Amino acid sequence: MKAIIVKNLKVQLTCGAAALALLSAHATAQEAPADPASDADPSLTEAVEDAPQKVEDKIVVTASRVERLGYTAPTPMTTLSRDDFDAEAADVISDVLYKIPSVRPSPNNTATSQASGNYVNLRGLGATRTLTLVDGRRFVPSNGAENTGGSSVDVNLIPEALVERIEIVTGGASAAWGSDAVGGVVNLILKDSFEGIEGKIQYGASGEGDAETFSASLATGTSFDNERGQLMVAAEFNRSYNMPRTSDRDWGQEQCGFFPRSVDGTFYLGVKTCGLTHNGYTDGGVIVSSSGNPLAASDPLRGLQFLSSTGASPFNYGQINGINRGVSIGGDGTWKGGDGLLAPPLTRKIILGRMVYDFSSDLSGFVEGSFGESGTKTDLFQNSIPSSTDYPIQIFSGNPYIPADVQATMTTNGINSFYLSRMTPELGWAKTNSVNRVGRLAAGLEGNLNDTWSWDAYVTWGKDNYKTTYGNNIIVSNVAAATDVVINPLTGRPDCRVNVEGPAQPGELAYGAMAFCVPANPFGPGSLASAAGYLAGDLNQNSNYSQLATGATVRGDAFNNWAGPVSVAGGVDFRREEVAQEVSAYSEFLNPPLFASGGYQQSNPKGFEGEYDITEAFGEVVVPILADVAYAEALDFNGALRVTNYSTSGTVTTWKYGATYEPFSGLLFRAARSKDIRAASLFENFGANTTYGNVVTRGPGGVQTGNANVVSPGQNNPDLDPESATTTTFGVTMQDWIVPRLSVSVDAYQIELEDVIGKLGPQGIIDSCFGGGTAAGNPPNLALCSLISANQTVVIDPFLNLGTIETEGVEIDIGYSLPADTLLASLNGDFSLRVLANYVSTLENNSSGLNAVETAGDQAGVPNWRWNATLAYNTDRLGAGFQGQYVGELERFKTASATTFYDPDIPAIFYLDAFLRYELVSEDDRNIELFASVDNLLDQKPPFVQLSGATGWFGLPPRVAQFSSYSFGPWYDRIGRAYTVGARFSF
Repeated sequence: MKAIIVKNLKVQLTCGAAALALLSAHATAQEAPADPASDADPSLTEAVEDAPQKVEDKIVVTASRVERLGYTAPTPMTTLSRDDFDAEAADVISDVLYKIPSVRPSPNNTATSQASGNYVNLRGLGATRTLTLVDGRRFVPSNGAENTGGSSVDVNLIPEALVERIEIVTGGASAAWGSDAVGGVVNLILKDSFEGIEGKIQYGASGEGDAETFSASLATGTSFDNERGQLMVAAEFNRSYNMPRTSDRDWGQEQCGFFPRSVDGTFYLGVKTCGLTHNGYTDGGVIVSSSGNPLAASDPLRGLQFLSSTGASPFNYGQINGINRGVSIGGDGTWKGGDGLLAPPLTRKIILGRMVYDFSSDLSGFVEGSFGESGTKTDLFQNSIPSSTDYPIQIFSGNPYIPADVQATMTTNGINSFYLSRMTPELGWAKTNSVNRVGRLAAGLEGNLNDTWSWDAYVTWGKDNYKTTYGNNIIVSNVAAATDVVINPLTGRPDCRVNVEGPAQPGELAYGAMAFCVPANPFGPGSLASAAGYLAGDLNQNSNYSQLATGATVRGDAFNNWAGPVSVAGGVDFRREEVAQEVSAYSEFLNPPLFASGGYQQSNPKGFEGEYDITEAFGEVVVPILADVAYAEALDFNGALRVTNYSTSGTVTTWKYGATYEPFSGLLFRAARSKDIRAASLFENFGANTTYGNVVTRGPGGVQTGNANVVSPGQNNPDLDPESATTTTFGVTMQDWIVPRLSVSVDAYQIELEDVIGKLGPQGIIDSCFGGGTAAGNPPNLALCSLISANQTVVIDPFLNLGTIETEGVEIDIGYSLPADTLLASLNGDFSLRVLANYVSTLENNSSGLNAVETAGDQAGVPNWRWNATLAYNTDRLGAGFQGQYVGELERFKTASATTFYDPDIPAIFYLDAFLRYELVSEDDRNIELFASVDNLLDQKPPFVQLSGATGWFGLPPRVAQFSSYSFGPWYDRIGRAYTVGARFSF
């Protein structure tokens, strides 16, 4: 069956050139019925049928650890072939994976410590609940993901050009593969041998001339010792650069955001409004309240800005609303929503070497070494004071830099101090330079014990070194010290108060400031330049995550019963993981309650270290019940059991049982049920962070007693239990049963996750203790009260086993192929159609254990419907096609009231891609293929979606905030129409 999943089918269709999108020969497909000829990748079927009795020819698919020819596991599995990547013109593995409807794309936010990482997230349950393997073996996690509490694999560090196929098990698989396989397993299977040289080179850019990409790969392989050995070396380089920002697109220049106002007589908290500005920011500074909002109308200093350092000028606020007072329509303020990158720049370098050797027909071995580097270096956003975590600059009366007219007003009105907010372009942009480097070694043996029994054993060691530098990161205490200026009586010149009167005390903003304070004039554009080196610095984070994993498996046919062989597999695994993280001293520095999360304006990760060991034993069995009888060509039972001991949380057992029933050739029913787990990550067990915010304080009965600024020290928890999930799947597949060359697969699934690991947050802990607010309707949880100080200004926020997540849905896979000569006798090749769809009926998130929120069809979760369809025409040398991708409608937070958003829905969107290839040279010893493609052929712009920001609006969910514009979400293309051209070659 010919089909593909293609991400960027990108060819510009010129006038009169009607091209259909290419669907490559080895399709993306869910696991087919029992007939091996119907499997998704025909080359694999041929390998099994024609294989001599050699170790390397045996195939074990990811859906089962049992090796049995023709067996179809009861757990659904999707396969991506090498042709899918070629047709996609993929730069990285995620280009293909993110088109699978069951995979939730990574947001890929360059402003976080997991910059430019791509982490596979099945079912929308989180990347930490998806197990990513390479050749059926664990790959060292990328510690950049640790700051979110997980330990996930960055697929950017795996060579795209060497991927032979990807097998995606979309049901629970912990009994077969171990912890983390709650959403499923993604197994990236690399090429293990080939002869000659093969490579690829390609270039791409958007229709605007930006978002450029360049990729090149080269691999060589040769056999030795009379073909008993095979040596392969491969290298890959990829770079994306010249990345646009929001303001580089027409729609991003409109300065749109949510604004509270009335429409047709009804007041809404959020109405999409353009022409907005942030009225607390100008390049020279504007006087604001201590919260950063405009001063009261009666304040003598209201409406003043500084166009120079010598005097104040009037400031036009524009139209201010009474709720989110920091945002205006029009006025003299600066719009901060245009800085965001539409996609992160990325540079990848990977080299891999592998040697395979057949010691005999029954014993072979391999050794493998690889090194990968993936990183980004970019300007994040323009610096400002304040940002999301600090405060406006407090200016005290008598500061010699205060312009005379303002000082006179202060003196006349008895004003002791005021607050200044401003952009700080003279301090440069906030920058990040993040690099993940992974070195990995693997070795193993595999062999045959006899005609029906085989074994394998392996050991892998890997180390991920994650380094990031947050450059030009404003140091909060240094800003306070440098702008609190007095006249030094010894010199008669302006100087920092801390230089004259001594260091600041705990609880004062300047406490902890570096020595040799440099006085800074905060008034007027460019005025801070002379103190730039003192006001901002570099935050360095250096993490090392190592993994040692080893295991052994034996599999074969135990005996024959009345219906055939009873096949079994069993084995043991051992894994040790260690992490150590060091950070700059100011990242660890705390001055509660003024800046309780760290001394820098941005990020402030904390140092930590930890380790754990995991020892496991597993077994799996396939028992035929019926075979080749009336109404039962095959009925098989499948069961698996795994016992796992964690050095941190003890012993846990996972299991799976299921069955497949094939009443007639071409029709198969399958069902499975499993218990799956995710153990706590090293960060959740041993890491720490500290946050600061504002909470509603409560008393007995949950009654609100006031508000308080709260310091919330994060706390690791080495006693966390593993998350536990029960997964149920059932489905049917049809192959050539109703219509020749038509395949249909429909699978329903339900996953119920308990003991979800997470944090309540300080407000959630207070509410739970007293039974109010977000915990209303629940009895008070007195055990949490011990985490709260008497005045509720300090709340310890540990990782806990909290609540539940439940999801239900249906996956659909439809494929059809038609020989072209059926339509026109003179036409060669084949037409193909494939449709992959995922319908999510439920994604109920109660991870806090307080109140369940339905996020299926919600912008906080996943669309109800997501599908893609590919129509293609292929001959041996020519291929062309279209692919359509649909993302369903989303609600803007289902928990919002009817008058929260004027437009409560994010509309569905449809993308159309295209692809064209031509094999220029096709000979036995050399092949050259040219390809071109276009992504987002219709040049669809992203819908207006706000997800993140610094300050929540009253009455809105916290993620709807004043410092965001288009935030896109993970589902939408941000770049617009983009083109790729390239060539593949082999000799």
